[in-house]
Amino acid sequence: MFSFGSWCRQQRFVCGFSDKADYTSNRQSLLQMNSSFNKPDTTEGRFFRCGFKTRSELMLYEKESQRCVSVKLPRETCPEMTAYLRNHRPRRRRRSIRSTRVVAYHDGSALIQINSDRHPPFTKFFIINLEQRACCGQFILYSSLRRWFEVYISPSSTHIVLRPDVRYHFQANINYHIQFNKCYSDRQPLVISKVQVFLAHHSLTYNTKLGDEHIIAAGDRAVKIYRTEDWSMTAQHSIFSFNASIQQIRSSPTGDYLAARYNYLADGCNYNCIVILSYPDFQKIFQVDIRGAYWPMSELVNLNIFPRFSLGESCLAVIKQHNFGRKIVIYKLPVKVCSLQDMCRCAILHLVSPIETSKLPIPVSLQRYLVMHCT
Repeated sequence: MFSFGSWCRQQRFVCGFSDKADYTSNRQSLLQMNSSFNKPDTTEGRFFRCGFKTRSELMLYEKESQRCVSVKLPRETCPEMTAYLRNHRPRRRRRSIRSTRVVAYHDGSALIQINSDRHPPFTKFFIINLEQRACCGQFILYSSLRRWFEVYISPSSTHIVLRPDVRYHFQANINYHIQFNKCYSDRQPLVISKVQVFLAHHSLTYNTKLGDEHIIAAGDRAVKIYRTEDWSMTAQHSIFSFNASIQQIRSSPTGDYLAARYNYLADGCNYNCIVILSYPDFQKIFQVDIRGAYWPMSELVNLNIFPRFSLGESCLAVIKQHNFGRKIVIYKLPVKVCSLQDMCRCAILHLVSPIETSKLPIPVSLQRYLVMHCT
């Protein structure tokens, strides 16, 4: 058990936890998704700032990495956008106001959403490779109302699932259509899916072992698996038998575990708990009581950062609210029977940071295997 300040400074490196997650963001930096604190963690705990340096040059700054990436964006539009600008050209020439935000991050690629007041019905999305500092693809959405979107990227970065942020604010059904989808360089074309209306209040997560064509949705007392091609349900698992509601679900890096955070009503109070499930049998391993982590004091950090799995899936970090401050508690996960190769990989990631794996005297193929799921 550590204090929250000690965890942010040095103890997060214990047991192989990622050093790129931002554990110290203030409240204003997390006021996203229409000023909603209760937003899903689609950026894997990382914090980005982005803005335009010139008309077509985008600047991205990552807090924990202390790096600034400059990318030239391609200036391509769809025919519908061109027709809209032709019919709604402003009377006076003025500089357009563009708001940018990193809405998703996975495996070195950031997905950026750009809203402009020149064409309010259209929203642009660009996929930026932070390592190569290049734009890998883009797509455009047409919507009747300009909103920020929740975007989920599949483990292999070939599928994208998105939905407008309507879960915590009353909003009529928003119709949005994909107008333009183009990829650059040797990247495979993206498969973009829209979350159905009946999953507007569910928590979503991808699982590495489940693949890119399926996604896990959790809501009320059950966890369901859907196929993103036609959104047909392939499996359903009832986790709770009492009056509980799942608020958040997170998958471990290699997909062996699921962490579901739920709340239940007892004695006139809402209590929070985290249950750890094994995949694919969805059996309960253990349960963590985080009673006292209420909205909005400590749940602001709890929702966006915790629970956090270590890269080797050997430990789990959970935040708890005590009378004398926040405490980070480390729980050891059970060791699963797996191949010797996976066991060696977990042992190496327990001692070596993913950034330092390139310095190990091993072949390049083994270095890639070590950091395959260490996002």
